[in-house]
Amino acid sequence: MYREWTRTRFRVTEFVWNCALPTLPRNNKTVAKPRKVELIGNVTVEERVRGTLELRPKFCFEPQLKAAQALAMGRAVADRVPEAEKPRCIAECAEKIRPLVADKEGTIALLPEDVFSEKAEQAVQKHLKPFVGKPVEVKKLVTILQEMNLERLCAAVK
Repeated sequence: MYREWTRTRFRVTEFVWNCALPTLPRNNKTVAKPRKVELIGNVTVEERVRGTLELRPKFCFEPQLKAAQALAMGRAVADRVPEAEKPRCIAECAEKIRPLVADKEGTIALLPEDVFSEKAEQAVQKHLKPFVGKPVEVKKLVTILQEMNLERLCAAVK
């Protein structure tokens, strides 16, 4: 008796759900528009690769890339090149891949290593101020902090 009632309840529930489902409003999925990939310097990229980069962020990787992950990514890329070029491709990918946090719009920029170094140097000079005090004063301060057993603060000052 209970099993029959459970079976009937299941069928009625499915029937009511299948009748109500077509009348519910549908959520239209918004298709992400491809965004421009910035090429800084003398960088050339195949059109197929550029198309994939424009699809981001689904096809892009996280900016926190460890050495093992860079090597794994290099091997994944090397699987798509001819057999003779695989070792060179793995080595270059492990050395050259440097993911960066994108801007608010999620723009991807491809740039040569020398331009990357130049931009990094400009950013460091812009955001970090050089130390203008005397090194002797800092050493005295470190000594005083060590005497007071303030090791964390001492490490931060160093």
